[in-house]
Amino acid sequence: MPEGPVGLVHLSYLMWFHHGAMANGAAWPLDDCTAEQIAAFAVAATYFELDDIADLIGRLEPDDVLSQEYWDLISPFGEDASLIRDALRCKLVETPKD
Repeated sequence: MPEGPVGLVHLSYLMWFHHGAMANGAAWPLDDCTAEQIAAFAVAATYFELDDIADLIGRLEPDDVLSQEYWDLISPFGEDASLIRDALRCKLVETPKD
């Protein structure tokens, strides 16, 4: 587990998942990550109150059927990662020391 402020650690896991999903499809962690890393992705999403994304991470399937669902969740207004940016802003106000 990386060390540092809890918010930055969670943000790094969330962005790791996000960038991998955008480049390779939502199922990429099933081939490239440990179970602990996949769990950390879900915990990070939960930390930022992105429960729908945490749920999706918990339901990953090898055939990448969830990619479109992830893309729709993460960019509800057509802007890449707008949901993550909004969640980050909220968390910064809520717990700025994290």
